[in-house]
Amino acid sequence: GSEMCKETDPNPSNGEFSINTKTILNKVNIYSQTGALVKTIEVMNNSNVVNVNGLTSGIYFIELLNESDKSWKKIIVE
Repeated sequence: GSEMCKETDPNPSNGEFSINTKTILNKVNIYSQTGALVKTIEVMNNSNVVNVNGLTSGIYFIELLNESDKSWKKIIVE
């Protein structure tokens, strides 16, 4: 599943970043280091680029979901 995400740009980020994937995503869940769900993004229009903003500094884990797969990505917000 980890091959789903091509790149997370920029990483580290200032709280705003985009996720570029090889496949169409349905949903992106963002979790804090403690495992708390911070944000869920429903991906519209079959986009494979997801923009995230408004995160406070720290380390986050991003769960990328589509109909058949899921993968995890770590992002650092400065």
